[in-house]
Amino acid sequence: MNTNHTPSAASHSNAPLRVVLAAGDLLRLTPLRPVTVTCLHGTCWLTQEGDALDHLLGAGMAHQVTTRGLTIIQAFNDCIVELPVDAVQQSRRATAA
Repeated sequence: MNTNHTPSAASHSNAPLRVVLAAGDLLRLTPLRPVTVTCLHGTCWLTQEGDALDHLLGAGMAHQVTTRGLTIIQAFNDCIVELPVDAVQQSRRATAA
């Protein structure tokens, strides 16, 4: 997983975390609280436990994840997503085979 944030932001509890995903990669999240996931580049698909709808995010689009269950983000092409680092209990990226 490729993550980066500015050094000045690292001292703040809600500093953004940017995750670079290659086409086909999956990012699994278990949010601790409602969290906004923003697609900064590319296109990704987002599905969350307890939400009957799936969401397609393009560059500049965001989605509020409101449940505390599992959320999965899959990159359709190379993309960058951003979320608050303090809102995520655990995340794991899986690379497409």
